Amino acid sequence: MAPYGVNESLFVAMNYDQYYESSSCSRCLSITGDSGTVTAFVADLCYECGYGNLDLNTALWYTVVGGDPRISEISWYFTPCPDEQEKFCWKEGSNPQWFALQVPNSRDGIKAMEINDVEAEVIGVTSFYQVSPSEAIDMENVAVKITSNTGITSEVTLQSSDYNNCPMTDDSTSSTAGTSGGSSTTTIVTDTTGATAHYTAWQAYRQRRVKFF
Repeated sequence: MAPYGVNESLFVAMNYDQYYESSSCSRCLSITGDSGTVTAFVADLCYECGYGNLDLNTALWYTVVGGDPRISEISWYFTPCPDEQEKFCWKEGSNPQWFALQVPNSRDGIKAMEINDVEAEVIGVTSFYQVSPSEAIDMENVAVKITSNTGITSEVTLQSSDYNNCPMTDDSTSSTAGTSGGSSTTTIVTDTTGATAHYTAWQAYRQRRVKFF
């Protein structure tokens, strides 16, 4: 699921080193290439990508780079998402005995999460945090405590209307973007503090299914 204020078709697979064991998933990035600067988000892990490298989905590739698939120099950095209101998403199959939750638009990534005072564990390389509490969870009264990578904590109590199922998508959902009439450019003014130049990006050659972690 895309963060608030970010085009859901513009996402990347992050290199392993900077994926930070899933804490970078759903974080926003400012990416600059030959065709412009856009805000995108992390939706997947690229195992084969070296440090600093990104694997761009088709729509994002045509928006910031353009042309045939190839390796291309870009610059990018993590940036706060346009709307920092916390957005919650529960994993399909969650129930009072097993509950999994994610925060798609965290400002600095998620370091830790507690659900109903139980320390949650990350599911694999996703950013879903799961608990199997000894006492059944009241699905209309879920207490969540989040700790960001920078140590900032926030607490909220969720009702079922505050979260929703997380959709599946794949790169083909946006594969036609920018293929007619050349690439488009979207400029977004952001804080360039900590910007890192000349990292490498390439368009995905495989049609991978992406779950928005």
